[in-house]
Amino acid sequence: MPDTPRLSLLQQERSRETRRKLVDVGRRLWRAQGFAATTVGEICEAAGVAKGTFYFYFPRKEDLLIEIGLDTSHRVGDDLRDRLDSDDSTDEILLATIDQLARRTSRTPKPMLLEVIQELYRHAGDWSEVRTDRVDLRAVFEAIFDRGHARGEIRDDCSANELARLTTAVILNGMMIWAEDVEPGVSLADILARRTKIILGGALHS
Repeated sequence: MPDTPRLSLLQQERSRETRRKLVDVGRRLWRAQGFAATTVGEICEAAGVAKGTFYFYFPRKEDLLIEIGLDTSHRVGDDLRDRLDSDDSTDEILLATIDQLARRTSRTPKPMLLEVIQELYRHAGDWSEVRTDRVDLRAVFEAIFDRGHARGEIRDDCSANELARLTTAVILNGMMIWAEDVEPGVSLADILARRTKIILGGALHS
């Protein structure tokens, strides 16, 4: 008789692998030919799966864009765990996290990044439904500001949740500015750091 718990774990892992494969293939095709020109059929053919499998995971092609955004924030969250246990100050941790986010995000072609951000804005209320066990940017920033409160570095009248929401909005806006070349020649890291320091200036104890 099969080991049901073990079989369930194997099925879950295969499901995660299929999901990751669809995202990776979609990302590769979009780099080569653009989001609009890439069809679900092409993604399925390149991934070696049936269309029904694609729609089991993603009701729309655009849902892959949300997946890419959540994947980036989850990886940044993974990098953050060790920093939270360090002796670094809140501003040091937040700026290091922003720098890591900028380095990961700047690898994405600007037209694709715009598509990702626009889709995240359109479906901001749905993040909790699709992120499963991953963290989004708000959760990453909230963990940093919660730690800052515990260390007495963040003002009592600045809630961690409100600061996290504000930081997320500012960071996404900065990414759009970079992707649209509003500030040509300025790196994404510099654009995001400048905006983050403005928030820190109002949140930290003087």
